[in-house]
Amino acid sequence: MPKDYAGLMGVPISFITHFNPKQFELVDLPQPRPTIDGRTTYARLLIKAKPNFTPPKPPSQKVIEKKKRDTTLRKKYAFKLYEQQAGKCNNAECIYNEIQQTIPIDFMDIDHKVPISKGGGNEFDNLQLLCRKCNGKKGDKTTHGSSMPLLQQVEEI
Repeated sequence: MPKDYAGLMGVPISFITHFNPKQFELVDLPQPRPTIDGRTTYARLLIKAKPNFTPPKPPSQKVIEKKKRDTTLRKKYAFKLYEQQAGKCNNAECIYNEIQQTIPIDFMDIDHKVPISKGGGNEFDNLQLLCRKCNGKKGDKTTHGSSMPLLQQVEEI
């Protein structure tokens, strides 16, 4: 739909799977369905663009670069880390480890033990595989192969 078009537009009923209530107003489902040359047409929805909608900003260059970096790391190190960790999450408290279950590599994320934001790098020794659940919980905390913060581990040594 053109940005400057303020009228009604008929769209296929399958549009409902892409419907964004912030962007469009669902006006009507015409009944009975229209006919062309005596043949009933497919059902259409009538929508109208909301005037104050502004589309979201595209991702920043920083976000794009991070995604590229993560893809490169995965290609380079994922299988080596998976073999080293025997298909297990590197979080000692992971529920999958407790039930002795290996995790498919597609359900694991490469994680920095010391995050880049805290001075860590992309070296193999700073990487680990975590299941998605553990990686989501960890965030940008610093860990080194266990749930104990790295600074605490250093103090114990």
